[in-house]
This record gives sequence, structure tokens and C-alpha cells, in this order.
Amino acid sequence: MSISRRNFLAQSALLFSAAAYRPSFMLAQANPPMLKPTFHFFTKPFVGLSYQEIAKHVVAIGYDGVEVPIRKKEIREGADVIDEIPKMVEAYRNEKLDVVTLTTDIIDVSKASRTEEILRAAQKCGVKRFRMGWYRYDNTKPIWPQLDSFRSKFHDLVTLAKEIGIQPIYQNHSGAKMAGAGIWDIALLMKDYPLSEVAWAFDMMHAKVEGGLSWPTEFALASDRLGVVQFKNYVWENNVPRSVSLASGLVNKESVGVLKKINYAGPCLIHIEYLKGDIKQPDFLANVIKASKDDLVTLQNWWK
Repeated sequence: MSISRRNFLAQSALLFSAAAYRPSFMLAQANPPMLKPTFHFFTKPFVGLSYQEIAKHVVAIGYDGVEVPIRKKEIREGADVIDEIPKMVEAYRNEKLDVVTLTTDIIDVSKASRTEEILRAAQKCGVKRFRMGWYRYDNTKPIWPQLDSFRSKFHDLVTLAKEIGIQPIYQNHSGAKMAGAGIWDIALLMKDYPLSEVAWAFDMMHAKVEGGLSWPTEFALASDRLGVVQFKNYVWENNVPRSVSLASGLVNKESVGVLKKINYAGPCLIHIEYLKGDIKQPDFLANVIKASKDDLVTLQNWWK
């Protein structure tokens, strides 16, 4: 059967239209819109001020939320951490700040660390995650048996946290005795659980200190279970890492680049480790405010 010229032209137009349409559709799917992270401040340098004062400073600087330490040395002298948690959460939320995580010393389930009390108090206030303390190796003893010991403690803690409804996150920290410094050991413990039950507080500085040239591999290993990402910076001094401002060290825009590649849109936490002093000292508060603002601007510019 012959086809009319009119039908031939009509069918050709449809085929051309479909061919022209398909690439743009596929391109849209292959390049989803870039998501934006949120920026949070670790309030440790402000410890000594009231929660209300800290909240007002953090808001004025321009952060979206806070990481709040509730370790013994960072709670008001004589105060009970169980009483303090709701007070601090209320103070930050009154300023519309997200309490993205609480920083604890908790590494196991025990009465000594008041694990269940603390986690239930945090969850009751709507806090979704807590940063664990660190497991530490004794390098005079075999490592594998120690990792097995950590595994048992880890299991009990993750199980309790799941029951309560709060997520543990573990920070990679540089140092010869620090479990998780090289990522692989704690990753072996984490792989038995879904992301909803345990995640990384992935520290870009410590990853680069420990990983050297291989840190992108360590990041790739952790990238499918990021709870939060921490930013601070360093330089080498006498073969020891020294903390510096975010704009002036070896951590750079490359660390944001790997996050963009996975379209990370979670919390980015800024830690200021390079200021030494006490909030009661003259000018220290002004230095904290300036440093936290400068580091925030640096990180925001890296994301542009």
C-alpha cells in the first residue's frame, strides 16, 4: 500500500518532534536541580554564656542551627544534664534554630554514662540525632579483639537508640588511638545497620589529616550514610596538625566538590578549634563572633 505525501509528512513531523523532545527530557533527568545544604555552628566556643545569649549570637551571625555539646565539661557547673537538655533546646528553638545534634561522651549503654536517660530526654525534646564519643585503641594490644569489643558496645547502643527513636552519629577523628580515624574500622561496624539507625558525622579536616591522598576514597566509603558533615581546617606544623581558620588551611573547595557530586543537602557544621581562651576573657567573645562569621562566609562561598 502506498502512503500519501500528506501522511508521510505528518509521520515525519511526529518522529522529528519525538526525537527533539527526548534528549531534553533525558537531560533534565540526568541533571536534577542542585540541592542546598544548611549551615550550623558547634557552640562549644560560646560555652559559659546562657543558652539564650548563645542563640541570639548564632542567629545574628547567620547560621541555620546548632550542634550543642552536653558533655560534663560543657554543662553549667553543678547542673544536671537531664534538666539542661530541654532548657537549651527551648532557647535555640525560640530563635528558630535547628538543634541538629547533641554532642555526648556516650559510647555504650551503661548506668555510668546515663545513656538511656540522656537519649530519652533528647528524643522527648525532638532532637533527632546525637554524636557519640570515640572508641579508643590500646596500641600495645592486638587490634581485632578490641574492634570486636567495640562491635558489641556499638550493637547495644544502636539497638537502644532505635528503640528510643534517635540516631547515633560517629565522628572520624585523627589520632593513633582513635577508632574511625581511617574510616574502615567503624564502617565495618556500621554496615550491619541501615542509615536510619546510624550514620557518620564526617569530618573533612580529620579525613584529610589521616587520609592524605586517599581521603576521597574514605569519603566515598562513608558517603552513603552521611548524617552531618563537619568543616574545620589545619596546617602541618612540626609534623603535627595545627587548627587554623577555614579560609587558610589545607581543607579547601574540593571538600565541597565531593559533596556536590552526590547532591548532598544535609547539615554542614562549622567547628572553630583554633581560638584558644575562655568566654570570660576580654575580647574572646568578639573573636568568636568574628571567626564564626568569617568561616561561615568561606563555606558559603565554596558552595557557590
